[in-house]
Amino acid sequence: MFRKLITALAGLGLIACTTMRPLPPGDGGQWRGQLQIGDEVRVNAANGKTYELKLVTVDEQKIVGRGDGQKVTIRYEQIRDLAVRRDDDRETARAVGSGLSTAWEAFAGYVSASVGR
Repeated sequence: MFRKLITALAGLGLIACTTMRPLPPGDGGQWRGQLQIGDEVRVNAANGKTYELKLVTVDEQKIVGRGDGQKVTIRYEQIRDLAVRRDDDRETARAVGSGLSTAWEAFAGYVSASVGR
């Protein structure tokens, strides 16, 4: 029983919680410094469309990404707002801490029941 519990807790420690974090309004120069190839982004464009992309190019004038089976090029001046997926370390720590607390309570209950026999 405890072997399964320990395995589950170890797996929980490997999970990182991620969230979409909006980048402050700006221009290409500001965003370019915060974006990297491989980032997952959500872009609200001036044409009213929203794109979920994995970036393949970040240069001085545009970003290029893949999403929904297509390659999309968006110039910085066409971007209304931009959010990037980032790991949320606090949420990950909270999840791991909760799992450890539950495991400790289960262990303490098991020991208490065994000693009472």
